[in-house]
Amino acid sequence: MTRLMIVVAIFGLFLLYTPLAVVAADMHGGVTMGASSVCDNGTFNIQLDWGETVIPDLKKFMCYGTARLRAPAIKTKSVEACFKLRDPLHICMNKAITYSQEDPPTSGPHRPAWPKYGEYYYLPTQRWLHSLEHGAAVFLYNPCADTAQLTQFTSLARSCLRRHIITPYALPPETPFAVVTWGCRLMISSVDANEIRSYLRKHAIKDAPEKVSADGQYSFWLRQAATIVSDINDAVICPP
Repeated sequence: MTRLMIVVAIFGLFLLYTPLAVVAADMHGGVTMGASSVCDNGTFNIQLDWGETVIPDLKKFMCYGTARLRAPAIKTKSVEACFKLRDPLHICMNKAITYSQEDPPTSGPHRPAWPKYGEYYYLPTQRWLHSLEHGAAVFLYNPCADTAQLTQFTSLARSCLRRHIITPYALPPETPFAVVTWGCRLMISSVDANEIRSYLRKHAIKDAPEKVSADGQYSFWLRQAATIVSDINDAVICPP
């Protein structure tokens, strides 16, 4: 056996027996996924992701002092776009995370403890970005979005896949809805069920670097937990 063959054999054994947790920790900057008492337990210092206030700004999740938006009389086509992927680094709760890329972001650093799937009164970006990495679709809406459109939007989320997050977000009035998956997003002016289903079937689950169906450890302000749609792994997206 040549020296090259020996080196190749040793490297193969390394890949075979290296725990997946070690590989994942390296991809995430040396910080393992999930809750821990020393980094992120899902409850300590969570106000850091609200802008260092005791509670989130009301305007982030309530139609506060602003007239409710109306659905446009003429629907314009939603804008789908994909972006350069940022490293999925895990950042502990002693350090703030900010985003300077596309808004809303589609990848990047986030908290180690990911959220339980479902609808939130408000969920910070630093949490739901981790859900995207696991294959989830995040449904964002302007807090002042048209009520009927919002009902249709959230119903689509619940009926298409279990691995979803619904939360208000400071979206512009021109596109008060957005569906975000790992690396891509669909900016929506008026809810179109067929358009959203098509986007989800194209990007949800399959685009993600990790396929994790399990709920996370963060649940602050969880309004309604997600339920199974096709199966626990969302084998069928938006089933008929």
